[in-house]
Amino acid sequence: LHVNVGETYTMWSNGLFKNNIHRVSKEAKKDRISFPYFTSQGKRTSNEDSADFGISPICSNDEEPRFPRVSTIGHLRNYISAFTGGKEDLWDD
Repeated sequence: LHVNVGETYTMWSNGLFKNNIHRVSKEAKKDRISFPYFTSQGKRTSNEDSADFGISPICSNDEEPRFPRVSTIGHLRNYISAFTGGKEDLWDD
C-alpha cells in the first residue's frame, strides 16, 4: 500500500508524513489500481487572514514545530506565488 500525501499534510504532521513527487510511468511491469481521495481543510472562517484560520503542526510533547501555521488555501497561494513572481490577478476573490 502506497499513500501519497501532499505538502500540507507534511506540514500539519510536522514532517511525520512525507510528501513525494508523483510520477506516472507507462513502462510499469504490473498493472496498478489507484483510488484517489482528496481532502481539504475547508474554510473555517469568513476572514482568511484571521489568526484562527489555518492549522498548526501537530507535535509530540517534546517536539518543536518545524512548519508555520498554514491553511490549505494559504499554502496553495504561496506555492503558486513562488512560480508567478507574486502576481495576484490569478485569483478570483
